[in-house]
Amino acid sequence: MRAPLILLLVACPGLALAHVTQPPDGMALIAGDAVPNVALETTIGLLVSTDDSLRADSFRWVCHEALSSSDALRIPRYVARPDGSLLATIESLDLGFVPNESVYRTTDACSWDAVTGLTGRVVSQLSVDPEGRVLAASANLAAGADNGVFVSEDGQSFAPTSLTANDRFFVSVHQGPRTWVGAASVAPEGAWVHVADDVDGVWTEWAMPGDAAEHPRILTSDPADPDRAWVRMDGFERDRLLVTEDGGATWDSLWEGDSDVLHATLGPDDTLWVTLSLGELLSGPGAGPLAQVDAPASRATHFVDGQHLVVSDYLVEGWVLGDLGGDLDAGLFSFRDLAGRLECPADTRTEQECAPLYETVERLLGIYENDDPPPPPDLPSQGGCDCEDEGASAALLLGAPVLLRRRYRLNR
Repeated sequence: MRAPLILLLVACPGLALAHVTQPPDGMALIAGDAVPNVALETTIGLLVSTDDSLRADSFRWVCHEALSSSDALRIPRYVARPDGSLLATIESLDLGFVPNESVYRTTDACSWDAVTGLTGRVVSQLSVDPEGRVLAASANLAAGADNGVFVSEDGQSFAPTSLTANDRFFVSVHQGPRTWVGAASVAPEGAWVHVADDVDGVWTEWAMPGDAAEHPRILTSDPADPDRAWVRMDGFERDRLLVTEDGGATWDSLWEGDSDVLHATLGPDDTLWVTLSLGELLSGPGAGPLAQVDAPASRATHFVDGQHLVVSDYLVEGWVLGDLGGDLDAGLFSFRDLAGRLECPADTRTEQECAPLYETVERLLGIYENDDPPPPPDLPSQGGCDCEDEGASAALLLGAPVLLRRRYRLNR
């Protein structure tokens, strides 16, 4: 018997399971020409495809707690290499299962290990190029911290590149025809973008225009034009979306507002697609202007095998992954389609950490099945409530996620 959709952080407020009791929501899709893996990043876990397809019944759940402590609110962010391995950063040295490590690697989503060469470094973002080279940007905030960009050819061992600094921290990194790195400082406040053709060669530094307290987060670059890139200027109260056409020397504003810019994708026809934290989807020429389009409440969009895929706000749309060129009434995948958790050998971290949590996830998503449910309790009648209508309480709980929606800062 399937249980009704409920939100356990309402029903069981004493639970200290930060990830599996968050409101279920999509974040981003891992897929692409150079990536054999297909996976969905969500607030409640990483959903990995067992056959690297987008079929709804291929996705299996892996808990974020395989990497981080159960009371952690920070969600790991994942990248995939062409060899099939996955890497993740927690952006903290206090939340991982290995002390003083923030980056972890797996080849099967079952066994996770901390990488080498990044001990004691808070890694803000990972980036993988089509050949599998991984860059890691460090963002230790302590005064005088030795920050830099680190490189790995195998995804396991990292070494410093020529970009290092002790007067700033690196908040983002992106690999295209050139490598782009966003940097910021607190005292004094400052924001920069560093650009290089070779990570071990010469870096060009550009001070970013506008509020010095903003953090420049590289969103994407043009694969056909090395001088062109898009940056989210992450402010305390407002975000700005900027584009450069000359390698970072000058920047033009495409959008500004009090929503967070979550994700940007450049389409094959030079159309830019931008998602905002309140669900809006903007579109327009790569150099602007952008306009809101009629689309589902969106978290990210991706072009995969000719499809324009969208990761949606599940609590609004009722599905997580859809095709903007297809039938959006039901989408391609909903949390209710989840076929189970990824089953791993008993001695692996994923099995040990995730197996005890999965029933909680099933109940959260309304997919829990119990072939022999206990009889309902014999409750006294309550005045003013027709409790014989079992749908009444379920309807109240179905509304709970919407009431408890909060604004996520899902930086990618």
